Amino acid sequence: MTRTVRALVFAIAVLAPLAAQAVSFTFDTLPASGILSAAPGETLGFGYTIQNSSSTDWLVITSLDAGVFLAGAADAALFDFPVLAPGASLVTPFVPGASGLFAFTWDSNAPIGTANSGDFVLGGEWWSGDPTAGGVFLTLATPASATYQVLLTPEPGMALLLVLVAPLLVRLRSGKPGRSKIHFARGWLVRRWAGWKTDHALGGECGERIGR
Repeated sequence: MTRTVRALVFAIAVLAPLAAQAVSFTFDTLPASGILSAAPGETLGFGYTIQNSSSTDWLVITSLDAGVFLAGAADAALFDFPVLAPGASLVTPFVPGASGLFAFTWDSNAPIGTANSGDFVLGGEWWSGDPTAGGVFLTLATPASATYQVLLTPEPGMALLLVLVAPLLVRLRSGKPGRSKIHFARGWLVRRWAGWKTDHALGGECGERIGR
């Protein structure tokens, strides 16, 4: 009988951590797409959602890995490493300086087209009860991850300029060598290019470049 009890205790000690490890937790970013964009010098941030899928064990989040971010300043100080009771879920939006998962500020001189992408990875532990009220550590939790993509977009003024200039460049490339014509261009924009003249002093609809 004593051997049977010892074997049962041993089995519980070995299998309990394995059972806890088999239980997972889910994690995602806010927004769920994981895609955010901002102009040079601006700050953006992610919120998060976590679901403890265990019906018996407490989940303690212990680590956050965000990878390497370029051309800016990363900030993970917002993340609060939550503790979730069995079956509990948590939704935390990004609030600048107050809450969220992760924040990032682009350098003011970051080249347009720069992007950062990767995975946020959360590590955690399973506990038999509330860690602050006598709970006992069981085992490490299987890490959960969520993808992200952080994009750099032009400032509004630069974006407008690109929209206005793009048709000019297209016309230039399609014109004849030495004498390219533009059939529609605002006079103020055409006059900014050396070697151009306009048929009208204000907002003319035709400009041409004098070939040499």
